[in-house]
Amino acid sequence: MKNLLGKIQTFIRIRGFGVACFVGLFIWCDGSFSQPQGPEVVSGDAQTRQDPAPAGKCLSNHLIEARTLNTVRQPLYARMTEGASQGVSKTLILSESLALPFARIMERWARPIARLGVDIFCDVVVSMDGTPTFQAIPKKKDLQNPLRPWKGVGKIFSYLWYGVTLRDEGLAAALSSQQKVLAGDPSTNCMQRHLLESISRAVSFAPHHRQASQQIGYGLRGAVLVQLNILTQISLLPLGFWLDHQAVSIQKQGVPIICGDVPPIPVLSVTGDGSLTH
Repeated sequence: MKNLLGKIQTFIRIRGFGVACFVGLFIWCDGSFSQPQGPEVVSGDAQTRQDPAPAGKCLSNHLIEARTLNTVRQPLYARMTEGASQGVSKTLILSESLALPFARIMERWARPIARLGVDIFCDVVVSMDGTPTFQAIPKKKDLQNPLRPWKGVGKIFSYLWYGVTLRDEGLAAALSSQQKVLAGDPSTNCMQRHLLESISRAVSFAPHHRQASQQIGYGLRGAVLVQLNILTQISLLPLGFWLDHQAVSIQKQGVPIICGDVPPIPVLSVTGDGSLTH
């Protein structure tokens, strides 16, 4: 396990630097040579917007809301578990804080597209309003040890090698298969499930966002942002696995840490005319 995590960390450092340079160069070039075309755009959810939409900040707002919620619930969980939950809570808050500057950079890159009605991040990010209310009284559960689905997670994680040439069909199938593996017990593996649902939603929207970005003259920038969003979330799967493993002993006490702290993410399906529906 330690050797595997070490290899993953080394890969992310090396690969991440190269991808960041590559993405930055192409986004700069696309912004320099592409000009917006046309006021009417069909967004990822197949809604027509007649007027340019304001640049969205849904991704950073989501992280701020999640960090606020975890900060408020941290002492509550700590009292319920005699401090055993502190490690999980602090890791969640730290990861959200570290992700926030990167999210704002991505939103800045997406701003010209968002102003023309293609809200890549606002389409895929769900509101924290759907998060379950806090459960003050623990309800003990007879939980099995968390699944260790490294085979399935590893297959999804391997898509990082494909970079911006990532194939949506193969990834969607791998995500669906892994979600079925985790469907047995909704009281464990909640961070992995949350990430898988989020990645699946982004993959579902991907073709629509690419096409809409192309229509307004930002095809390359939109395609890179779409893939960067997907790949970034895939890179978080090892962290999700670790958090779920740390949380299971707390969840056995009936304290729904993580499981009660994330909103449900609607499943999307493609209709006959190619539009998306919940």
